[in-house]
Amino acid sequence: MKYKIQSKMLAGARRQFCLDIGMDYEEYEQNPNKKAYIVKSKYKEGTTLPGTEGARIYAGSDAFFWATICMGQLFLCVDEQIYDWAVEEFSDCAPEWFCEYGNLRKIDEKLKEFGRKIGDTHVYFLAGEVEDGNARARQMKVGTVPCAQPAAGIRPNAAKSDCHMSSDIGPGSFRWYEQEEILRFKEENRFDRALCFSPTQPDVLAVAAMRTVAEKTYDQSNMAGMAGVSEDGKYLWQIGINVDDDYRGKGLAADLVCMLKEEVIRRGKIPFYGTSESHIISQTVGLKAGFVPAFTSVYVKPLEQGYV
Repeated sequence: MKYKIQSKMLAGARRQFCLDIGMDYEEYEQNPNKKAYIVKSKYKEGTTLPGTEGARIYAGSDAFFWATICMGQLFLCVDEQIYDWAVEEFSDCAPEWFCEYGNLRKIDEKLKEFGRKIGDTHVYFLAGEVEDGNARARQMKVGTVPCAQPAAGIRPNAAKSDCHMSSDIGPGSFRWYEQEEILRFKEENRFDRALCFSPTQPDVLAVAAMRTVAEKTYDQSNMAGMAGVSEDGKYLWQIGINVDDDYRGKGLAADLVCMLKEEVIRRGKIPFYGTSESHIISQTVGLKAGFVPAFTSVYVKPLEQGYV
C-alpha cells in the first residue's frame, strides 16, 4: 500500500514545525530540500516552554530539545548549550532513522548532562490519500472520504460530515459540541483521550455517538464514544478518541475520528492524529478514518519527573 499526503496539508504542517522550533518559514522555503533544520531554542520568558507564538505547547514541554521528523526532514531546536553538539551529530543524519534506539540513547545520555531526558516519542498522522495496486487513489478531502462502516447500533447524523456512512443501521445518533459546550464535561469527564482540558491546548470541538435516540445531552453515560479536537498550534489541531469497551472493534472509533477530521478541514485547519508507536489498534483507527503516517516527534522533560 502506498501513502500520499495532500500537498496543502503537508505545507501547513511544515509551517507548524517551523513555528514549533522558532524558525521562519521563509527560511525553509529558501532551502526546502535540506535534511536537517537545526536552530537554537527560543523560550517563553521565565519558562522552558517554546517561545514562538502559535507553537505547539504541551504539558511539561521543554524546548531544551524538541525534534520533529517528517518525510525525511528533521526540524530540531536545541538549547544553545548543546547547539554545536547537535549540529555536529545531526546536520548530515538520515532523519528517517532518527528514532532508532541507539540514537535515542545517545541523545538521552547527552540530555542527562543538563538535568533532562527523553520524555516521549510519538507517531502522528495527517489526512491524505491511500493507494494500492488494486484501486485508484482515493482523495481524503471534504466530501469524498470512504470511512469505515458505521458501528452496529449507532445511526449517523451527518449534519457536519461528508463521511460516506449508512443511515439505517441502528437507533442511536451523533451529537456535536462546540467549545463553550465542552466545558460542561470538565467536572466528570469519562473521555479523557477525547477531551484534555489543557490550558495550552484548548478543546474546540467534539462529536459523540449516543447509545439511544436523544436530544443533545451532557450526560456521558448515554454516550458510546466521543472524539474531540484540541487547538494544539496555529495550524495543527489534534484529534483524540475514546470508545466504551462494549463498542470497541465495531468501527465506531474510525467513524467518529473521520467525522471530526472532515469538520476540522471544513473550518480551515489541519487535523492530525497521534498515538504510540506500539499502539497498533489506535494506528489502525487513524488509517480507517482517512489518516496516513506523516511525522514523529521527540520530547524531553526534567530528570526529576521520572519516566512514567
